[in-house]
Amino acid sequence: MTWTCPRCETVNQDNLDVCEVCDTKRVKAAAPAVSAPIGSVPISPPLPTATSSRSLKRNLACYSILALTGLILFNLFVVSILGAIFVYSKFGVGPNSVQVVSAITSTETQAVASLVVTATPQSEFSTATHEPTVTLRPTHTPRPISTNSLVRATPSPEACALVPAGLFSNIWRQFRNELGCPLTAEQAIQDAEQTFQGGHLFWRSDVDLYYAIYDGGKLTHGNWAVYSRHFGYIDNCPGDPPTGLSKPISGFGDIWCYLGGTTSPLGWATDHEYGFLPAQGIRIQDFQNGLVFQDSDGVQHNLVYVLSESGFSRMNP
Repeated sequence: MTWTCPRCETVNQDNLDVCEVCDTKRVKAAAPAVSAPIGSVPISPPLPTATSSRSLKRNLACYSILALTGLILFNLFVVSILGAIFVYSKFGVGPNSVQVVSAITSTETQAVASLVVTATPQSEFSTATHEPTVTLRPTHTPRPISTNSLVRATPSPEACALVPAGLFSNIWRQFRNELGCPLTAEQAIQDAEQTFQGGHLFWRSDVDLYYAIYDGGKLTHGNWAVYSRHFGYIDNCPGDPPTGLSKPISGFGDIWCYLGGTTSPLGWATDHEYGFLPAQGIRIQDFQNGLVFQDSDGVQHNLVYVLSESGFSRMNP
């Protein structure tokens, strides 16, 4: 038998599956459908087996687990929302809570400040300067300076680059562990001085600093403090001195008012303010942890102040 190529109409042998001219593949006719014999029983589709039943049960179990997981997650979400609402309503941020936080912060700040003051006998007060000819003007709240803020150094004499050799040399040898090494040489300076019921105020012109000596006018040991420049407190410091006493003015008055005025630990001034030139014998020397200072009274009575972390001492050099 033969077959004809549908493309090039070449007649090919029946045993060839490809046209020997154009290489077209032979297309065989589909076998005719065989009809079922009359009276035969139609074949029904196969019934589900045990394997397909297990697959169905497994799928149903998976769907059930997924549904249960989704329900649990939804419940957790709802609970978290309700919890957040409860916490917000109970402890939420609002005007009242802000006031509470502010109060707590303020209380903690005051507690820390109280602790610092308790730990420093020479409490850190603000700054001030003594310039009698300067018109006082309000400024910001001054920042205190305290002798306790100094870092103690305990060098041996040979460890210091500068060794006192003048009026203060013996004093330094006695207090060298408290004072540390000299920072400057002994020098003459201009100062201002005023005596009070509870001590003295001194002003150094070379560094523009004030020193308060709380000696009660007669003590040889006690506390001291140093203040740097500030103005403004004297404008709000009422009070008239008793007979025989004075109210300080200018820079001294500003410091006195800052310290409490009529309630200041210095008390009222017992004399007017006086200024002294370097030629009048006012001498000073700065050290790592303090200073040695001879005021006008010290010049007359051969006395010096030693100011260190442990307080002040007044003695013969």
